[in-house]
Formats: sequence, structure tokens, C-alpha cells
Amino acid sequence: MTFLPARVHELHPGPMKGLDVSARGIATGGSDGVVRLLAGNGEHIGSSDSHSDLVNAVALDATGRVVSGSRDRTLRVFDPSLPRSYVVGEHEKWVMSVSWSDDGSRIVSGSEDGTIAIWDPDGAEVRRFDLGHPTNAVDWRGDVIAAANGNRILYLLNGDGAMRRELPGAEQMLWSTALSPDARLVAWTGRDRYLRIAPVDGGDALVVPAHRDQVWSVAWDESGDRLVTGSADGTAAVWSPRGEALERITTPSWVRRAMFRGEELYLATETGDLRIYSDDRIDTATPDPVTVPTAPDGCSHWDPQVEKTPLQRCQECESVEELRLCVTCGHVGCCESQLAHGTKHWLESRHPNTVPVAPGPYRWRWCYADDMYVKRTE
Repeated sequence: MTFLPARVHELHPGPMKGLDVSARGIATGGSDGVVRLLAGNGEHIGSSDSHSDLVNAVALDATGRVVSGSRDRTLRVFDPSLPRSYVVGEHEKWVMSVSWSDDGSRIVSGSEDGTIAIWDPDGAEVRRFDLGHPTNAVDWRGDVIAAANGNRILYLLNGDGAMRRELPGAEQMLWSTALSPDARLVAWTGRDRYLRIAPVDGGDALVVPAHRDQVWSVAWDESGDRLVTGSADGTAAVWSPRGEALERITTPSWVRRAMFRGEELYLATETGDLRIYSDDRIDTATPDPVTVPTAPDGCSHWDPQVEKTPLQRCQECESVEELRLCVTCGHVGCCESQLAHGTKHWLESRHPNTVPVAPGPYRWRWCYADDMYVKRTE
């Protein structure tokens, strides 16, 4: 296969963190707090600006309703047929991910507060349970819910919330998960650059070096014959369920979300563009394999010049939560679960080390150059 650029829609002025594509249309959510709904041809159907902060995730149901999760701590349903947007529920911290059950009778949400909640779409909370660490992604297929967690574990639950399996093994935080259409396989990705695929009902995970930088998203096509991953290395990669690399597409910016619909590939980018590619059905050479760099045993870059700051806001987007201090120059930026201004500062300055702004003293030290937590040498 060869995916060729077909069209680009400029939908948001900043990062597009939410994307879903179905027979009902295309839903997007951006750092501007707006949810947009398009027809398959790109025609505008409707939009909602009811969120008061950036939108982290969107999901479409079979009727065309869009559920969205936001840094404003709410999940909302937007029904373009009315049009109407209303709050379904709230978490104590940001809503990172949302997904519908297959029949549209329930919604599941995952939050930075470490909880997963199941909701009636009309607004009643059905059940909430605590995984103890930020839940960055959820997906619901059949009677299976998958949850990608900040403690590096993928959790598989039944539709009523009962735990059925835990899948450890990732070396860093998880960002994304997706269940195959028949709910027999689950895929997940994260900061450690690998794609993992495992049977839902038991068996070892297949571990594939996927990208040269962290992997923001993974999704299956409707047939379950292909997956696509999107990464901060500026590429999207297409895979078979056996972990074989089929195609790699390079874009001008980070790929926050990647999804299939029929023979088209949809990429949500860091610049707020929706980039759509068409499969011309021509077989191409297999992409070169990716080599994931190995972190050294210890960091040699730790040389702090600035160890505290009065600043309590990201210097770019003014977020007041999950802030990162550059110990070389004192820059304060937000974390990667938001708009990643701390990481973008590293890319521009090459200042390697960062620590959390508060509370202090440091709970951890991070080295971008070595891609590792800084180990004490004293």
C-alpha cells in the first residue's frame, strides 16, 4: 500500500488532541476548547465551544453524538441534531480519554485523577473505580474496557468495571490503547516508543519497536487487519496485527492521533491540521525497522543552574498544573499530557534536564537527552 496526501483541513489554531472517525463523520477536539464535527467530505456539520479548556479526547457514537473530555475536568455530549451540548459528569482532574460502549448506552472516561468512570449518557454516574495513577486512555469494545495507565500497566476490565487482566511490561508511561473490532486483541503504546499487541483473554504481548519518539496513539481499522500509530517523531506507521511494518508516513509536525476510515488515513497534528491520506493500493517496500535508543545506566547531563522558581504557570499556555522547570535556564512549561511546552523547550534549547515545579523538593529528575529519569550519582 501507499498512502498519498489527499487533503488538509485547518480546524484548530493549536494542537488537535482529539480525533474520531466513523460512518457518521469526523469529530475533532483542540487546544482551543472547541469540538468540531465534519461530514466525510469535510463539510462542516456543527461545533461546540462549551468546554472552558483544551479538549483531550472525542468519540462518536452510532447516531452522530460526540462525547468529549477536557482539561476543564468535564465530559460533555454534543448532539448536532438539536444542536445541544451538556455536561455528563466531572472528574477531580482533567478528563484524558472517553469512549462509547458499542450500543451507545454507556460512556467510559479516564482521568488524570487516576480514576475510570462509567456513565449513562444522560448524566448519571454508574460506577467509578481508582487505578491509583493517571488514566491516559480508555477504549470500549463488546464487554471489554481497556485502560492505559500512568503506572505503565494496561488494565483490561469487563463492561461492568470488574477487573479481568493486567498487562505490565512497558518501561514508561502509557499514552494510548485500542481494542480490535472483535475485542480479541488489544494494542497499547506510550512514552517508551514501543507498540504492544496481546490477546485479550490470555497470552504474551508482542513487543515491536515502533517510533523514534514517544507514541501518542494507536487505532485499528474496521476490519481488524491493520493498526496505525501516531508519534512525536512526526510519523504515522501502519502495522499488521502480527507487528509487521507496512507503511510509514512522514508529516511536518507531531502526530497526536491517527485513525483509519475505509481506505483513508486521518492524522490529527500538533499544528491543529487534520491531514487525510488515501491508499492507492500499490504495494511498496517494507519500511526500514526502527531502532529504539537504549538509555544509559546513569545520566551525565545533570548540572542544575536553577533549582526553584516563583513561576507557577506555563510560560506559553499559562497552565497552572503539572509544570516542568528547566534547571538550566529556569523556563517553566507544561507536561506532555497537556501541550508539552516543557518538551518543546528542550527541542528548541537542548537544555536536557527538568524537574517538577511543585511540590518540592523534587519527586523526580528527568533527562531529555538520555530519555530517562536521572539516577543519583552522589
